[in-house]
This record gives sequence, C-alpha cells and structure tokens, in this order.
Amino acid sequence: MILNFKKTIPVLTAFILSACLLFCAIPTFSYGLPNTENKNSEENDQIDPIELNKAENAVKEMRAISQKLELAYEDLNSATLKLEELNTKIEKLNAEIEENQTSLERAQINLNNWIKITYKDGPIRYLSVLMGSSNFEDFVSRIIYLDYINSNEKDILDNINYYKNQLEEEQAQLQDSYDQIKRYEDIKNNNASAIIDILAEQLQYFNSLDPKARQAVLSYDGIIGSGLNVLGISGITTSEGSHPEIAEFALNFLGTPYLWGGETPSGFDCSGFTMYVYQKVLGKSLTHFARSQFSEGIAVSKSALCAGDLVFFGSSIETIHHVGIYIGADKFIHAPQTGDVIRISTLSSRADYVGACRP
Repeated sequence: MILNFKKTIPVLTAFILSACLLFCAIPTFSYGLPNTENKNSEENDQIDPIELNKAENAVKEMRAISQKLELAYEDLNSATLKLEELNTKIEKLNAEIEENQTSLERAQINLNNWIKITYKDGPIRYLSVLMGSSNFEDFVSRIIYLDYINSNEKDILDNINYYKNQLEEEQAQLQDSYDQIKRYEDIKNNNASAIIDILAEQLQYFNSLDPKARQAVLSYDGIIGSGLNVLGISGITTSEGSHPEIAEFALNFLGTPYLWGGETPSGFDCSGFTMYVYQKVLGKSLTHFARSQFSEGIAVSKSALCAGDLVFFGSSIETIHHVGIYIGADKFIHAPQTGDVIRISTLSSRADYVGACRP
C-alpha cells in the first residue's frame, strides 16, 4: 500500500485557513494605497524626524517578519515537493517489486521443472555416464551433455539469486522512502504551524504600532494599478531571448488573492504564479518551488534584467524563499503572502534580492 502525503491535506488546510482568518485582521498591505515615492516633497519636509524614524523602523520590522513568512512558505513548498517525489518513487518501487517477485516465482518454477526432467531417474552419476561411452566421439558428446546440464542449472540459479537480491534492495529502498515520508510530513506540519505563529507575530506587532506608523506600513511600496501595459513602463528593457509578453500577461492578475499552494487564477502563491504564467504564455513547465525555479533558466545579472525574467529573494541561493516576475523600471510583480494580493513592488526595496534567471 502506498502511503500518500495527501492524507495530511485536511490538517494543513485547517492550519492555513486559520492563518488566513488571523491575518485578515490586518488591512491588506499596500493594496490600493499610494506609493510613498509619490509623496509631495514639501509634505515630507514637514514630517517630524522622530515620527519618521518610528515609521521607517516599523516598515523594516514588518518587512523582516514578512521575509520570515516567505521562508516558512517556501520550506512548506519544499516539503510538499519532496513528498510528491517520494510518493512517485514508492509507486515505481512497488511496480518493480511486483515485477521482480513474478520473475522470481517464474525462475523457481523453471528450476523445479528442470530438476524433475533432469533427475527423474535419480541423481546423475557423472562417472557412470562417462564410463558408459562406446567410443571417443560418444565420450565427447556425453561431456558436452553434462556441461549443458550444469550450465542451464547455473543460469536458473543465477536468475533466482539476481531476483532475490533485487527484491531485497528494492524493499530496503521502499522502507527508507516510507521513513522519509514520515519525516517530511512532520516537517510539513511544523512549517504550517510556524506560518500561523509568524502571522500572529505580524498581527501583534501591527496592533502595537501608533496610527502614523501603521499608515507608513500600509503605504510601503504600494504600487497597484489597472490597465497597465508593461511595454509602456518607463525604463523597460528587452533583449534577444527575453520575454516581455510574460510580464504583459502577468499584469492581468493584479489584485488576485494570495493562496498557499495556489496555481490558478482563483489564487496563487509566489512560485505557483510564475509557474502558471510561463506555462500559459510559453508552454514551459516550471517546478512549483522557487528554489528549483532558480536553476530552471539561464542566470541573468541584475544590470541585464529584462521584462519577463524571474527575480529571486533570500539570504542566499540555498535559502531562496520568494520569486517574482520582473516587468522593468526596477519593478516586479509577485504574489507576496497570506492576506495579500498579487501586486507590483520595487526591486531595490528588497535587501534580500539574490539573483535572476530567464527560463
């Protein structure tokens, strides 16, 4: 019987739904709110330096909490992907075990039949067979006959040993896969629980802020719009092999809610969004996992970024926890986190940018 990780889905669904309800208490980050970059400079000059410092610290803290949340989501995706791989491996092993078991039984039947045919008159007395030869040619023929018997017997026994060894090895791999599934199910559940804790931390911190600091958090990097055309964005760059049509198509989903594990227009997570867009526009299949997507294209330097390139975030390449689609002019579109929606953000606002690729 195959152990299927999908049995844990009801538990995880309860976790994530609880998280969504918890996070909805915070107004959606940056959706429909003006970008602080667009503030009138005269208004900025009138801001109290102390209040400004509080606001900046609040934005940094919320950004740090959001990055922890992104990492938890990506670790959850990693465990999910590993479980899918293990279940596929188990299905293959079960099929191979069944095939080798059948082959072993067939080889044992062949051995039994061979024994019955060869030794029906009792064990062969090799010396008497050879001594009973009438001439030299008959003697040689009997040697060949005995060699034929030994060779066939050896082949059958070799087959039996081969299939036995194969079965032992495959059964050991199967048990190891079951053990790994148990570990990754625990990891997955722990990550889901961690997400709820981080969301609670975010809510608690937000509620502790004074009104001005809250507004600063809500206004941070709040770029959202309708009817945008990526080719009309100031500073857009393209090159041979780039795909501005990817960015163009992605803009159709501005405002779509974030949904962990989502990969359809009813809701996306970060890697589900990029996977969906590339599949629909170019027919390219990307893994539903940001860290894997990083290696599924040609590396692109930050100075060479073009619309449609994937941009990645994390403390290092090994700990990538977020991905978005570059649209030009230092902007990228992405699915941020639970409680948020697909939106456009400023690339230079992210201190955790680690690289980009062009699938």
